[in-house]
Amino acid sequence: MDIENVKTITNGIVEVSKIVGPAIITAIVGYKVGKSQLEIKLRELEKSHAYSASEKLFEYYQNREKELDESCKNINKDMGILLGIGISSDLTTDNDLLNKAIKIYEIYEKTLPYQIKLTLRDLKKYSLQETEEFRKLESFLLDQKALQDQKKSWSDKIFYLLEVYFYLQICNKMILEEISTNYMKVFIKK
Repeated sequence: MDIENVKTITNGIVEVSKIVGPAIITAIVGYKVGKSQLEIKLRELEKSHAYSASEKLFEYYQNREKELDESCKNINKDMGILLGIGISSDLTTDNDLLNKAIKIYEIYEKTLPYQIKLTLRDLKKYSLQETEEFRKLESFLLDQKALQDQKKSWSDKIFYLLEVYFYLQICNKMILEEISTNYMKVFIKK
């Protein structure tokens, strides 16, 4: 190879590097900027989804609290009906209303283990299993078999139901408080 060819090749390489070099640097910088913008956008989306997810979870427990409150009100109403009928009825009257009230109570009694298990699961999820309320709900779950086997009076059974629903409400409030606290911790850290 002669010197002219070497100079031409060298000049060609220099000219190509003048054009390609800045393009490569621009491409690398553009990639890094795009990647950082994507990461920022992902963090923003994560925050907004965390907010909406926490909002939905909070709404769920608020609705559950309303349902538990409504159940307590209905049990109280049914207890009044049962006690009123028990006091006022004699052996000759038709006990149709009493039988209907008893059937409503039996529905509450049958769904009670589900309500307790659901609340125990949620308490465990938020690391609240060391609380007195958790242990009390567990004892209610064990007592459920005893309750079904015993021939307690209707008023004793209704008072038992009211006590369990009272603890369910307390535990639901504890869960709501824990969700609120955890939610605030997440956003304070960021």
